[in-house]
Amino acid sequence: MDTVQYVENLQISIEKNDRVSFNYYVTSIWRLLDLKVDIIDQVLTLCELLWGVIVKVPVYDSNMLERSLKLLSGILKKYKYRIGDLNLPFTWKPLYASFRKNVLGKSISPSYTGSQLQMSITYQFIIFINRVRKYFPSNEVSEVYEKFLPKMCIHDNKIFEAQLNICLFMPINSQTEVTDLRLNEVISIFTWINHCKKWDGWWFYLFYRYSKEFNSLQWSDDVVKLFFSRFLQDIGLSRGNTKLIKPKDNPYKLSGVHLSLMGTGVAEPFAKFVVYSMKQNNSVMDHLEIMMNQITTFYHPSNSGKWTHTLSQFLNRLIYRYVKRYREEYDGSMIDSKDKLTTDMNNRFIDILLPACEFNIFAKNNSRMGIEGTKYLACLNPERVYSYFTDKIMNSLTSVKDSKLTTIYIQLNSTLVRHCIGTPSFASYFKNIMFASLPAIDINDKSKTMAVIKFFYLVFMHVPLYQDKSDTLGDIDEENRKLFAIFAVEWTELFLDQIFQFLEHDTKDEKKFPRLFKNMIRQFFMQMSPDIYRDALKKILEHIQCNVVTVSTKLYRQMLCEAIYANPEQGLKEISVLFDKLIIKNNKIKGSSKRITWYIYILGKCFRYAGNSTLSYSQKVMDLLLVGCKEDRKEVALASHHFLKNLLKGLTRSYPMEYKSFDIENIDDITENHYNRWEQNLDDINILWHRPSQEESTFANNLIHELTDDIFAKLDGVDSWEDLRKIPNSELSLNFNLLTMVLTGAGTLLKKEYISEENSKNENFPKLSLYRQDLGFHIEEDVVDMTPYRSRLAAMAHKLASFYIKNGFHSAELDSFFKICTVFLTNYGATPNNFIKQKSRLRELKSHVRHYGTTKKIKKYTRSHLVSKRYLEHLMVMNHHNFGIYFSEDHKNILNDTIHLYCTFYKTFREKKKKISQAFLQIPFSFYTTIPQWIELLHLQDTSEDYISGIIDLLSERSLITKITRNWKLLSLLINSLSQADIHVKETTQSSFHGLFLKLSGFIYTVPIESDQGDINNEFESDSMLYQSMVDLGLQKSDDGRIHWKYQLLGVSLLLL
Repeated sequence: MDTVQYVENLQISIEKNDRVSFNYYVTSIWRLLDLKVDIIDQVLTLCELLWGVIVKVPVYDSNMLERSLKLLSGILKKYKYRIGDLNLPFTWKPLYASFRKNVLGKSISPSYTGSQLQMSITYQFIIFINRVRKYFPSNEVSEVYEKFLPKMCIHDNKIFEAQLNICLFMPINSQTEVTDLRLNEVISIFTWINHCKKWDGWWFYLFYRYSKEFNSLQWSDDVVKLFFSRFLQDIGLSRGNTKLIKPKDNPYKLSGVHLSLMGTGVAEPFAKFVVYSMKQNNSVMDHLEIMMNQITTFYHPSNSGKWTHTLSQFLNRLIYRYVKRYREEYDGSMIDSKDKLTTDMNNRFIDILLPACEFNIFAKNNSRMGIEGTKYLACLNPERVYSYFTDKIMNSLTSVKDSKLTTIYIQLNSTLVRHCIGTPSFASYFKNIMFASLPAIDINDKSKTMAVIKFFYLVFMHVPLYQDKSDTLGDIDEENRKLFAIFAVEWTELFLDQIFQFLEHDTKDEKKFPRLFKNMIRQFFMQMSPDIYRDALKKILEHIQCNVVTVSTKLYRQMLCEAIYANPEQGLKEISVLFDKLIIKNNKIKGSSKRITWYIYILGKCFRYAGNSTLSYSQKVMDLLLVGCKEDRKEVALASHHFLKNLLKGLTRSYPMEYKSFDIENIDDITENHYNRWEQNLDDINILWHRPSQEESTFANNLIHELTDDIFAKLDGVDSWEDLRKIPNSELSLNFNLLTMVLTGAGTLLKKEYISEENSKNENFPKLSLYRQDLGFHIEEDVVDMTPYRSRLAAMAHKLASFYIKNGFHSAELDSFFKICTVFLTNYGATPNNFIKQKSRLRELKSHVRHYGTTKKIKKYTRSHLVSKRYLEHLMVMNHHNFGIYFSEDHKNILNDTIHLYCTFYKTFREKKKKISQAFLQIPFSFYTTIPQWIELLHLQDTSEDYISGIIDLLSERSLITKITRNWKLLSLLINSLSQADIHVKETTQSSFHGLFLKLSGFIYTVPIESDQGDINNEFESDSMLYQSMVDLGLQKSDDGRIHWKYQLLGVSLLLL
């Protein structure tokens, strides 16, 4: 389905007020934006459609309004440089009417969970107005003033609402004249109210917009003094015994609206105003210096108070906005040179703020802000900033006196690496800092260890670990770089010793450490020269063969996995000695289970990214897995299953083969001149991808058939519960686990033809929304076709599930069987949650961007970051592909079986409802075809108590109950079923219904069923009839004389609708 079809279907869903289809197509279009698909041809149509939803009164639906605001805001942000010539339909009056109706006319009550939607609408409205008002006609400035200035009465509380509307809807753009702004009149109104943060904050926000749009605008010295004085009043600093008037934060009931935009109160808007009002010939910088001299001591940790967060936020935002403006001005913008920021202004700005930043990095609760602010300063002049901290960083690492400051300074150092690595100060201290940082890997101080691991990770992204053997030295930078290269071998050995010592202790308490350790150790091996790599790998192998590790086993395996990933051919040659230690005799692996398991887990990880190099060891691998997967010893068999999963992933998936910081095509030049390759950044890179070959596909298929054919043959012969019980529980459990590992490991794409004929005719949900080729990922389709395996597995699982459900006996292997069902439903992990995680990781990568000279034109990423970025985009496309696969007959059977199992054995599986809810999110069509039949079971008398508890617990899942309460048909069905549930007399069952009622009432939100005139709208007629039938049912039940507590609660719930 192409973008045009998406837009056409979106239009149909809006015309029919079909909330289900609307949500689906909005989500699909959002995914196109996330995946960088160019939809510029459809932007105008989308703007018109979504604008119609936003400004319609009464609103179609609160959820539709919120999603329309969010999507249109995203479109305006993405295409802001390309839609200037379009005839966009935006004007301020209809938007203000919708804003007044849906935000200013709503009371935000935090006592109901459902109010979160209203708060989200408020937030999305603010964001949308900020992005759309630049497209308002310029002649509307006077209209906004004429509308709201008459309401600015000092004696009326409405003055705050009028101020809000002026600051929000004022359409300032390139066509606006300065004379239209009425500056003198607005400044006069600004002085009416004192000691009110929100009042001052909104005016500062408007003044910032004036300064940014009109570069020639000069604020008088008296006005600048007034603004700085008011800001100091708003902070509320205390000096000695002086008691200042406490500034009011929330003087009126519109605080929710203000907090959505002004989460930091007055600090951020004033920082924006200061930055964009700075000119070469005005006094703003002078007043900033005077103010900072007065308040710098308040950044010291000993002077913390209520003002601490505001001051930290002001400093952070001030520096960030200054750097942003500097980049914008030198990115080809048409600004007079006398109005631009200069290098001298940058240096003065740094000197003014560095002392406050140094104090702020030690703030008790805001140290992260101080470090971030210092990082932004380094964008302006890296050498000037890093030279200020070099001696302090070294003292914290080497001096016992300053050891308590070590963690903070290491965190600061790791943050500055990407900006300062090319400076003379960094090069001269680099060798000493690298050696002095090794003892900071300390099991007794997790935060310090995390900081130094991150520092090494960022260093390895820029610095190749090559040993230097030349005698010639060049300039001072080159000399210092060669100085570390001379000691690279020695440092590598010390580093590995420190890592081994650290991993001897348990690291399970640190949730973020495994991922950081993985990234760091990957870059560590990727950057090594062949000789250093060979020595390091031998050292690791010696340690592993001499020790059977019982703690931190996953980190040991991950370390060896990344070592093999860096050089699969050489790495597998070294690691192959472990095959000789696993002696196979009489279809058994000789030796202790602990040692065998240790070696098999290590080998499994080593083949995760081995790719084509695996084929050289195919016979050894086949022999080991054929024996290990059928071992009687459970721990050995499970280790072999994990080996199989990693092996299949390495053979059948596409992934980059290297993450080096330099292009591997110039490897000879790198070997000779590695010291010139620090901080290398590239725009275009050639990535070496692993693409599944025919030989790898053949080996993977043979392996799957050899291991699973016997299992399928045995289970296909099971025709009754008695036949199933003849197979030992332990054998069934291991067989189910093996089938799951094959399903998880092999293949990434579901094939297009894996769609049922019945669902292929459904127009509401497209078969497949996007292919990799549409995004430029011209990687070949995966050659391992898992469709026959999935079909065979689904048929087997559906048959066995009927035996378990009918018998109702929970056996030991049922957990493994349940996992088969949930893995099958999620289509190789293609869930919305995983898509969001990949998207957030992609956003996290953007924080590592380096800005040379601070200009936008030469903004660079390191090569390893670019490789990671491309790979994440590749995974997102894989996810999106599988997410669009249809709800097939196999899906339907497995989903019903999974819910049956969950409800039948509720006490056992109650912790696994997330797996089922993810399946509903994964396959949207399944929700509306499956849930109704489970709701009907609530009022059937022969439904067991455990079964009802399972259904209620499943329906109480946040994502599911949200969908139900936003669909009148499902909601009416649920309430009708609950109204007839009084046939269940057990008190525990009624308590479960009570919990569902409470959950339901918290998620219900207002859906319009009548127009403002009280007439029933045709588009809501069916909803109105459903609502009326629910009310009649509740009243009828109440008149029966069998009034129960839940009917009273039902009446309250109905009124909330």
